[in-house]
Amino acid sequence: NNAWAAMAFVHFASASGEHCYALAAYDILHALKLRGSCQDDLAGFMARLAPYPRLYRSTEHNIDIHALATMLHDTSAAESAGTFVRGMFGAFPAYTSSYAVGTQGSAVCDAAPANGPMATDAQFWSLLADVDPSREHAAAAIEKALQPATDDGKGLRVSDIDLIGSGDGQGVGEEYQGTRFTSWGHGVQWESTAGAVMALVAFRSRFGEFAGSTSVSPHIAAMRSSLQKMLARYGSVLASLRGGNIQAYAQNDPRQDFPGGSDTGMGWTYLRYPHTAASAWTGLLFLYQFSDEQAPNQAANPMTPPSPQVPEASAAAADTSCLPLGATSPGTAA
Repeated sequence: NNAWAAMAFVHFASASGEHCYALAAYDILHALKLRGSCQDDLAGFMARLAPYPRLYRSTEHNIDIHALATMLHDTSAAESAGTFVRGMFGAFPAYTSSYAVGTQGSAVCDAAPANGPMATDAQFWSLLADVDPSREHAAAAIEKALQPATDDGKGLRVSDIDLIGSGDGQGVGEEYQGTRFTSWGHGVQWESTAGAVMALVAFRSRFGEFAGSTSVSPHIAAMRSSLQKMLARYGSVLASLRGGNIQAYAQNDPRQDFPGGSDTGMGWTYLRYPHTAASAWTGLLFLYQFSDEQAPNQAANPMTPPSPQVPEASAAAADTSCLPLGATSPGTAA
């Protein structure tokens, strides 16, 4: 989340020309490097800073830091995060053609792969951040992710039926297609879905139609049209179409009609509410490519360095107008 906040500062600095906001991004990256860097062969960064430190390394977090470091011209941090992400491909025996979710956290910079699920963001965001140049890795991870979801942890593609509809009763019984949050989860999670569609469009543009023997275009069309339908129906994108409150989720019965949203399989759920991140990712997806008739708009990929790029840290330090009065920037000394 720190990395995403910093990326937002970078994009704002680029769009506005107010380089002080890039300085804030440099400061955040400096803090992540100072407290979270790992120096072993896996490299990368640990998950959480104080006051709630966590010692595990997350594949998704390192994808985010790779994207941020690339935007901020920090080749060393980008390479460290990228080394970790590439090292996670096939690292867990249950998912030999996917990116593992990350490592365990029993010690500082624990290198043992976590016994975790196949996470949607780890499979798809690596493409958007251009972390792993291997077409073989990308195709294998996507082909595995696009398999139908099963209860034994295979595949991420799922569909949901809207059993509630809008306030005037419209839309009840409509089917929507997307991805679940992880291979342990249940139900479509729409933030994950929008990011996955953007990554599939990027894959098709870069590598062609097929991920192994799987054609990606039908998946793009089905999931993108579901997002368009939901936005037209509800005026926003929901976290989940599945009804039920947190008490329903606590019953741990994802097969009931109203199970308490789309659960992650990792200890929390996404309930049926308008969702900021899902709506934002959907907006970025539609800017990236609303239909196949349009070429992908790379400027809409939030993990790509903006144009114009922000200046180096020393140049950004010349503008401190957005910082609290009297504050200094530790990041410019990094």
